[in-house]
Amino acid sequence: MSLTRLVSLVLVCIFLTASSVLADDPLNAHWSPGEIGDWTATNWLGIGDSTLPAPGYPTSDYTVDICAGFVSIVSQDVSVVALWVADESVLTVANGKTLTVVNGANFHPGSRSVGHVFIPDGHVNLRNTRVLEVHGLSFDIGTNSTAGYLDLGSEWGSTNAIAESFGILNGVRINLANGGLRVDASNITMRSGTAIRNSGQEMTFRGDWLNPDGTTTFFVDGNGPGTIDIAGNFSFGGCALNAMVDTDGVSLIRVGGDAMLSNATLTVGCSDALTGTAASYDLIRVPAGKTIYTNGMICCVASNGGFLYTAAIDEDRDGYDYLVITPGRFLPGVTLTNPANESFFSAVTDIPLGVTTFARSGFITNIAFYADTNKIGEVADAPYSFIWTNVYAGYYELKAVAADDDGNRGESPVVGINVQGAGADGRKVFITGGAVIRYDPGCAQ
Repeated sequence: MSLTRLVSLVLVCIFLTASSVLADDPLNAHWSPGEIGDWTATNWLGIGDSTLPAPGYPTSDYTVDICAGFVSIVSQDVSVVALWVADESVLTVANGKTLTVVNGANFHPGSRSVGHVFIPDGHVNLRNTRVLEVHGLSFDIGTNSTAGYLDLGSEWGSTNAIAESFGILNGVRINLANGGLRVDASNITMRSGTAIRNSGQEMTFRGDWLNPDGTTTFFVDGNGPGTIDIAGNFSFGGCALNAMVDTDGVSLIRVGGDAMLSNATLTVGCSDALTGTAASYDLIRVPAGKTIYTNGMICCVASNGGFLYTAAIDEDRDGYDYLVITPGRFLPGVTLTNPANESFFSAVTDIPLGVTTFARSGFITNIAFYADTNKIGEVADAPYSFIWTNVYAGYYELKAVAADDDGNRGESPVVGINVQGAGADGRKVFITGGAVIRYDPGCAQ
């Protein structure tokens, strides 16, 4: 038996074992590893590594495995029983075509590989009628010039079909650049590092958004008129909710039930360098009879966003309660211009540090420099240059902190540098096995 055939058989066996939850689905097809082509191509193999019958592509009767390949759906609508996209494979749905997966997608709990689904201008419907966990799928929806659409639980455009529960997204990434995302189910559960990024597009949840393990991250970019509607409860305790502000504000998250933000981290910032005072804006809205829980919530500014933000509840405004984000004092701006991010140096060395500053209110009184959490220097006069001397081998994260005469402090984005070489840090002591260590605070340090 050839090595190629042996590898193919092993891959099929792995897939069949992992697919035991779908054992009553008799037909299985997999895309030939490494092949690139349209879904209608003959790069499909059946369960016994035999080519599928004409016309050579799986139909709605098949469970489909795309392993280490690149497949495009551009010439026909496709419906399959179940789908596995793994091993860095890419499935593209474009040209207005539709992919519908009736049962599960990437339902293999043991798989650590990540499959990619690109939807530049097509539709993908993951109905998941058997409520199987979705593992390790990455979705990119839309481009700058085209719109794509993803529906979890039903089919895009359906007005009444709604699943009792979609199930669990486990380590899934969804990047909504242009188009829409809908969850047509009474609830959906996010866990194990699931992340959703929405660039001001339509996002609709017809049930509850649940985050039981507190690892989901939700990004909202305020660059468009898109709406985010959650019909049920918005449960975000312990997770990270990131909202970016620009001149158009940020898309309002409209919640029909309770918005539970207890112990969540709410990070807000500016998408550009604002020079004037920004107005308050509404981030989350619930009906007046519901509650926005913010106990233990942390509200902070993103990197060098420029404002100190505060969060407050505005109660019973025209029948709704709002979580209102208000920019407070201006923070002084500072950016490290030298060294460049991910620069390389040879140990032992001296490293010059330089910054640019932006005094939004008052004037800057000093700039402090940090390597990791250690303060390495401070300067009080422009141009605020500093030389960090005798730097030993290691990886360091540098930042600058600007202070103004109003007591405000602004931090620069972090810059990472690599100092390479065999020069050991003279402050470190290497102890051989069996040694006895005694610390005497009276000794010279």
